[in-house]
Amino acid sequence: MTAWAPAPGQPRALRPGSATARLADALGAVERPAGDKAGR
Repeated sequence: MTAWAPAPGQPRALRPGSATARLADALGAVERPAGDKAGR
């Protein structure tokens, strides 16, 4: 068996919703509501 544990100096994940920039802006993508078809 093998195991893994984070190193003491490894950064922790940020809490959900704490982003300061939007992924769509960083990618230059058009953001569409969920369920919309891409061709519309």
